Amino acid sequence: MSEIFFIRHAEHTPKGDSNPIGLTEQGIEEARIIGNKLSIAGDIDSICPDLPRFMSTATIALDHNVPSTEINKLKTSFIENKKIKINNNLEYKKVDDTPEFSRLMNNAYSNKQNLRFLYNHSSNFNNVKNPISTSDDMFKEISNIIGSTIHNSDTGNKLVCAREFFFPSFRAHMLEITKGQKNVSDYIDWYSEEIERNDFARTMIAKIAISRASGSIHTIKIADNYGEHEIGLRIHNPVDLRNIFNKENLC
Repeated sequence: MSEIFFIRHAEHTPKGDSNPIGLTEQGIEEARIIGNKLSIAGDIDSICPDLPRFMSTATIALDHNVPSTEINKLKTSFIENKKIKINNNLEYKKVDDTPEFSRLMNNAYSNKQNLRFLYNHSSNFNNVKNPISTSDDMFKEISNIIGSTIHNSDTGNKLVCAREFFFPSFRAHMLEITKGQKNVSDYIDWYSEEIERNDFARTMIAKIAISRASGSIHTIKIADNYGEHEIGLRIHNPVDLRNIFNKENLC
């Protein structure tokens, strides 16, 4: 069995700040809390975008006892030794060239409705010239990480440090595929009321456990503060890793 843990970056320093760690003192403590929770999981490698706030969060989470003065040095070592691997698809694409989307997303953020907006409306603003990170894109990127783990028979544990709405988008789409729209609405209502813009959410950890049931069939168990959700998945070859969770593959 392999486990993939999902976190968001800890509290970061203001835009334009020259701090190479990219985290506030509070952010460093949040990352230590995450690391302490993960310490029972044994040896873990991490995947995150190439930005200080993500890399430092992952570094501290992998070694929560690292002195603050040694975070950058350890971060560099982890990257050089592939303990931390870079995946910039886990960061939002720039939306500066899509001002209407930016305005509506900022408004949704202010009203604790960001997940609802992304899930229901983000695909309406996506185009080839000015691509944005849609909810569907985030779902497919998480699917790709899960699919790669299965396809490569990777039994090691992973820590994925991504932007806030990657895992919730994955969770919402999985509920849509397996349980229907009413369950998605209930989940988004819960997320908006309990999680969005709450500081404690930065120390939350979601988990996906992957185990082989028999032959090409795997059991995928999703667990977070919302609850558990178990899915049977049949892997066909050749496999489209970003689309492994289509209805034909579920069992």
